[in-house]
Amino acid sequence: MEYTPIRATVSAETITKVTRLFNGTVTDIVNELIQNSRRAGASLIKFTVEGIECGASRVTIADDGCGIDDPSRMLALGSSRWGEEVSESEDPAGMGVFSLAGKQVTIFSRHASQESAWYAEIDPDAWTGEKDIPLSETERDIGTTITFVLDKTNPGFVESQIHKAARFCPVLVELNGAEVPSEDFLEHAVYIEEWNGSRIGIFRGAWRTYEENVNFHGLTIATKLASIDERRHDSYYARLDIGSTPDLKLVLPARKEFVDNETLRDLRLSCERAIYRAIGEQEFHMLPFGHWERAKELGVDLPEAKAQLYPWVADTADHGNNPPLGNITEVTDEHVLVPNYDAWIDQPLDRALALPLLGKVLSADRRFEGYSWYDNMRRVTDLNFIVEGEVDGETKSFTVTTKVAAEGEEEPEAFPDRFEATAITAQVKVLDPKTDTTEFHNLETDVALDFDPWSCGDELDGARIAYRPNDALTPGVLSAMLKDAVFSPRDDGDGDSYETQSQYFETQALALAYELLVSEEAAIYSSFEDALRYNTPCIPDDKVLQIEVRKSVDYKFNLVDDDPAGYAARSAKALDLVTRMAGELSEDDEGDVIIPWAYITEESDDEDFDLDDESNKHNPLWTEIKAIAEGSNEAATDAPRREADFYGVWEDHPGYPSEDWQYEVANGDTRASYWDWVQSKVDADREERAEKAAERASDDQAA
Repeated sequence: MEYTPIRATVSAETITKVTRLFNGTVTDIVNELIQNSRRAGASLIKFTVEGIECGASRVTIADDGCGIDDPSRMLALGSSRWGEEVSESEDPAGMGVFSLAGKQVTIFSRHASQESAWYAEIDPDAWTGEKDIPLSETERDIGTTITFVLDKTNPGFVESQIHKAARFCPVLVELNGAEVPSEDFLEHAVYIEEWNGSRIGIFRGAWRTYEENVNFHGLTIATKLASIDERRHDSYYARLDIGSTPDLKLVLPARKEFVDNETLRDLRLSCERAIYRAIGEQEFHMLPFGHWERAKELGVDLPEAKAQLYPWVADTADHGNNPPLGNITEVTDEHVLVPNYDAWIDQPLDRALALPLLGKVLSADRRFEGYSWYDNMRRVTDLNFIVEGEVDGETKSFTVTTKVAAEGEEEPEAFPDRFEATAITAQVKVLDPKTDTTEFHNLETDVALDFDPWSCGDELDGARIAYRPNDALTPGVLSAMLKDAVFSPRDDGDGDSYETQSQYFETQALALAYELLVSEEAAIYSSFEDALRYNTPCIPDDKVLQIEVRKSVDYKFNLVDDDPAGYAARSAKALDLVTRMAGELSEDDEGDVIIPWAYITEESDDEDFDLDDESNKHNPLWTEIKAIAEGSNEAATDAPRREADFYGVWEDHPGYPSEDWQYEVANGDTRASYWDWVQSKVDADREERAEKAAERASDDQAA
């Protein structure tokens, strides 16, 4: 088969798809019409926007450009009517007017070479070439006027898009008779240089990917050019104001991105080079060493970065809440670089460094490695914590190292958890590269931390704590340090809010600090002291707030009359009864203290009431009987207070005291009658047990 040459063509069917070449937004329409007026040589572009029925807007754009000489070419898709100069410098697509496709449009135009103007009204269905568009002669000055209708838009939106399109347009634009403000796209640049007929401007600040950084005669787009960050000092980015650079091409027809070609790649290199030149004109810079080398590759020689660093600040496990860096400091021979360790190393180290090296430590920043001043700084090269204390009557020493054990090397023995040490020392090794000498500092401190290797490293339970009690190490200081060293909030869907997680951890840490430094009882008090203190004013003067808090049980509150005499009388009776009951307590096979259910509820049961089963805590006798069984009668004197709490929950727990008893309480019977009721149950149970014992003895004898 013989083949003939082929060539690319445009199908006649293309015109039927013209309504989809542009997205039909107000932004696209306004931009395209302004570009056409500018190319026509207009010195003034006038917009008029008026509201019509159903929330629609009628928009008119009129210019004093050269006008349109041939109406047919205006609607010839892809046919550019512009002269050679415009075609060569801007590469117009010949499609701009089709941004109005699908809309009702009226056009008036008069070319400079013509005596009269022409007029055309284009229906929405005429854009696809399927029907003729009548032309009429009319009067108009040289230029073009286009009127179109936009469907319902938000009030002020059309006007805002006109302002945006005119902001960097080189032609004067008016809106409803008022001049629209405009400005140079490179205004406020710290450095500007010419590039192939266009201008590159360098700005301070961080460029954001959505920020428009290219201006095509008023049409702005966002694209990647070049940006450079200095180390916590400044940032720079490039903008491009396009003039006449024919080889730099935008994707047609909308011109919202560049065509990827060699000119674009050269532009990006030129923008990067321009940033380094701009930095070179500043008083000093803080570029990382890698950027400094890159500038040299691009032919820009820069001095070394200024010798200054931030003070060393202990890191926190909560990286979203790190402490402020402080003021940047000029480097001197006295300063020492401290590397970046984990928070559980940094926090104890901070307490050690607070003595001899205060004010002399700076934060290491590896991005400056390579600069002569940085490479010659004194620096911490090794850090260990030595923990000493007694274990089983023997003095032992433990090492917490910051180095990872080599393959086959054993990790040092860890100190016991919650370890009260007799001495804790931070061993710091400092190297001076200038003299190649090493200094050793043994710094006394009072806390060392380590983590269980199987721990996630962000929970208090996984932290192994060694502490040396002293006046400076208060529970508040220790708990704050533990939070900084360990607390890292969960940000997944299963986690509570940050505030809830933070407050819960603080409560845990403070309770642990009190337990370690004061006592277990103080730890319990500390957990509730602040909350109770701030809420005490809410309690009426003649009332007592009873609070019962146990793990895994809902809190119970009961506000009762303040009646010390009544409490004393009822307590005496309760103590007598419970003491007698305690004499009949026994132990089960596992050694747990038990009491027959019949002592507690009117429904007799073969099962026993286990005092070590915390699910029984809702019963008022649980605390009193358990306390007496363990040899403490004092707790029972408070039985009526707990008893009052039990009254409040009876109705929520059917099967406890009988309906008759609930009726008696509702009618004002005294609380002490409850103990009479219990006494009757005790007596009945005693008789029943005696009978069963006699029966078993008789059976045994018979056997």
